[in-house]
Amino acid sequence: MNVTFEGKAKVIARFEGFKVATDLSEALGGEGTSLNPFQVFLTSVACCSGLFARQFLEKHAIEVSDKRIELSFDLDAHSDLKKVKVKAFVGKDFPAEMETALINTMKACKVKKHLDPKIVFDYAIVME
Repeated sequence: MNVTFEGKAKVIARFEGFKVATDLSEALGGEGTSLNPFQVFLTSVACCSGLFARQFLEKHAIEVSDKRIELSFDLDAHSDLKKVKVKAFVGKDFPAEMETALINTMKACKVKKHLDPKIVFDYAIVME
């Protein structure tokens, strides 16, 4: 991985042919052109959960185009991550007997496995 610096606070990482740009908000001395590194980290948690959910749905021949995952994050007074709430919106026709299996699949996300075990993950299946 190669990291370079641009502009006021931009940090650009290049890894395996891809480029990830980060920046700080204007209030923190940046230009606000990209997510900050912590937001990129949270995004990787969300995308990992979403990828595992998508693979589960596709494996079970469940259409994914109308499904989605929403995450929210609880931080403490020091902005440390304390809780991640994951909601999988799977539609009214999702088989109720598959809820636990979908949750267990999302829990297997490799990014999650590398987080501090004190961070609480709360999963919910929303059938709407």
